[in-house]
Amino acid sequence: MHIILNFKTYKEATGKKAEELIHNCNRSNPAHLIACVQTTDLFRLSMFAKFPLFVQHIDGIEPGRHTGFLSAESAKANGAQGVLLNHSEHRLRLGILKRTIERAKSNGLKTLVCTSSLNEGRKILALGVDYLAYEDPKLIASGTSVTEKGKFVQRFVDTLKKDNRHGTIFICGAGISKKEDLVKAKEMGYGGVLIASAFVLADDPEIFLHEMTH
Repeated sequence: MHIILNFKTYKEATGKKAEELIHNCNRSNPAHLIACVQTTDLFRLSMFAKFPLFVQHIDGIEPGRHTGFLSAESAKANGAQGVLLNHSEHRLRLGILKRTIERAKSNGLKTLVCTSSLNEGRKILALGVDYLAYEDPKLIASGTSVTEKGKFVQRFVDTLKKDNRHGTIFICGAGISKKEDLVKAKEMGYGGVLIASAFVLADDPEIFLHEMTH
């Protein structure tokens, strides 16, 4: 099971504290970890992370006159192995999302794309993304796991896996905070979970990861 950690922009996951979190990850079981980090921290974190780092966003632009935007080329050159797109906190229109996914792919970046609906998920799946994450925005940081939504979460993966022609790995996220959530996600047919505050804000992130991965 993949465990994807979203650092968001928490102060506990910024600068030196982001380095501490990466060291915590390195000391756990990093074989199936991915961390989605802030772009400004990416380069230095990539110097010692023992697992893939994704940036939390890129823009679907060609290099050139785009002040203030983040290119796929820049993310790749600074150590990113992939990108998180269309999170509920940074939604993209489908046309923009499609162009951004294409830019990521052309630069060898893996794509982790979020959705909160089956209909949108079907359209994103057709774009051949590497990871497709179902998340319920209402449950983010709530402590109530998305796996407790039951039938809809199950229907999402059961329905879309029938059309999975590109080997996309299905992920679920929102409220994932304990090993039981991960186990239930696996039983439902998901290949991983997306975790943010439960890890970043844990009293001891290293112990949290150890409990999730063992």
